[in-house]
Amino acid sequence: MKTIVSIVLIFCTICFKAQKFPGSISIDNLKTPNSPAFVLLDEAPTNIESPQTMKALALSLVSSFNSSSGFPSNFAVDFTPYFITDTKKTFREYNGFNDKGEYNSFSSAYKNLSVSFAFVKKDSVQNMAIGFKTTLVKLISSDQKRYFTKDLPEIYEKLEQHRQKNFDPITLKNKSEKVYDSLVEKYNKAYSDYMDFKPVFIINIAGAYNHFFDNSMSSSGKFGRLGGWITMNYNTQLVTNKEGVNKNNYLSLYGFGRVLRDEMTFDMESRAYIKDTYTDIGAKIDLQFDKLTIGYEYIRRSGNNSSNDYRSLGSIKYEINTNISIIGGFGKNFQTDKDLVSFLGINWGLNFNNDFETDTPKSTK
Repeated sequence: MKTIVSIVLIFCTICFKAQKFPGSISIDNLKTPNSPAFVLLDEAPTNIESPQTMKALALSLVSSFNSSSGFPSNFAVDFTPYFITDTKKTFREYNGFNDKGEYNSFSSAYKNLSVSFAFVKKDSVQNMAIGFKTTLVKLISSDQKRYFTKDLPEIYEKLEQHRQKNFDPITLKNKSEKVYDSLVEKYNKAYSDYMDFKPVFIINIAGAYNHFFDNSMSSSGKFGRLGGWITMNYNTQLVTNKEGVNKNNYLSLYGFGRVLRDEMTFDMESRAYIKDTYTDIGAKIDLQFDKLTIGYEYIRRSGNNSSNDYRSLGSIKYEINTNISIIGGFGKNFQTDKDLVSFLGINWGLNFNNDFETDTPKSTK
């Protein structure tokens, strides 16, 4: 009799553990930023940007309304190695926390690393660029730390308590499915909401190289432009709910510095390309209201052949859904006397291997 009871208890325990939820969660609300290869060539609707979370793969299409090329011929592909190579990701580790709930501000370098390839056509010149970007420092607020170390574990505990109390080992079902499903939905949403948090301060670096071809002839390929830049970004919430949780409305301030080695300017008198080194210094302000973001950036360029050149653009971005966003830029670009240039870009992000193990640290309450 004791043997039978033991077997039944073991069987119930196995079923009980097998029913345990949740063990993982899929995060879809990752971002689709501008490609650094586009930024290098000043063909992005906005050059100053600081995304915090990257999709595994992003496709970008940008058109300049001042170009006579007709159908958009500028496109880029970005991919994030972390989502492709790491098959045992934990939500805790990805967001910079250890198992004690301690946060590491320098843990995002590889996880936020993305590599991009771009093709940009300007008149008869075809540009092929490769670039990268990553995060050096990411500081989060006390509210974000509390949300991760207190709110998420508490939601999990309520879900687990309800499961333990209402699980039927005979039917292998929950006695109150509607309540349980509601708690599961709340738990999943809490994880997604955390990914919408913007850090208080972040430092990103990026770099890119461009090789260009005259008249689309492969034999004419030559060095075009090489650059590296740094972006510093400060974010503050505009609206919170009564618990102080982010409502996805932000004021964002940016500082931008870039050094470029350029050999793409053709001099008609000497019939040769001019070599120059540029230094770009700029700033930007963004206002985000849920899915809509409006901003303005100004970048001053200095160099031997670019005295007093600048880029002054307003931008608007709208996220149609978690995968597709549209962004436009309007103003003056570098190396043009026109008062108005216009860009329109579409970013399409693809999710794969975006499942995280949900091992949040124990509540620190």
